[in-house]
Amino acid sequence: MNVLQSLYNNRFLLALWIKRDLKARFAGSIMGLFWTIILPISTIVIYYVFFALVLKVKIPELPTTAGYFFYLLAGLLPWISLSEALNLSANSLISQAGLLKQTVFPIEILPAVPIFTSLIPQVFGTIIYIVLLWRFDCLKPIGLLYLPLLFIIQVIFTAGFGYLFSALCAIYRDFVQIINVGLQLWFYVTPILYPVSMVPEKFRWVLFYNPLTWLVKCYQDIFINGFLPLKDLLILLISTLFIFIVGSTIFSLLKPGLTDEL
Repeated sequence: MNVLQSLYNNRFLLALWIKRDLKARFAGSIMGLFWTIILPISTIVIYYVFFALVLKVKIPELPTTAGYFFYLLAGLLPWISLSEALNLSANSLISQAGLLKQTVFPIEILPAVPIFTSLIPQVFGTIIYIVLLWRFDCLKPIGLLYLPLLFIIQVIFTAGFGYLFSALCAIYRDFVQIINVGLQLWFYVTPILYPVSMVPEKFRWVLFYNPLTWLVKCYQDIFINGFLPLKDLLILLISTLFIFIVGSTIFSLLKPGLTDEL
């Protein structure tokens, strides 16, 4: 596949751009990389206070307040990473229009960079999450064996949408705004703030056909239940491969005219 081959051939340049992106994000910041921890935690605290303490949302399977907090973390950590990556990937070609017009550059690198850099806050957040689970005697170590696999699947999952969005936004600038609105809707139709069991039966088909449901559910399975059902993993793998193939193929087809559109 063109995208994968280009990324492999230019892997050292990709690593250089990832390092460059991290430096650019925190240039002039006193706290630097600490913001990768602080920002996700602040978002999680806001949702927790509003939904758990104010609205008093409860998870039937986890009736305590701490139970809802752990459920919320399992879904919010990957969502924060994915939403940031997709926003940045969608704008990656537009933001580097000058570079692409002036030099010969492997364009596949640009949407990939934020996918990897946006994963860093999730990794730090997950470490803190695991410590909290252990501290409250809720840690199920067996489930953590699946964690590296889920990170890899998430990168591929995000890359599929990232390449698709970056190509569409380069050609049709209105897609930038559509994606912003779409991500907000996507968040609320994914069982992050609520479990599937709270959704009326007649509306559950929406969750079933939402590929992000299966990614979030797999994280919830390993952290909350301590195991990963084969059915959930297979659905996630199939949907991830489909999304990546479609997204990267469309990107490759549109690639010859992308620089001209910028």
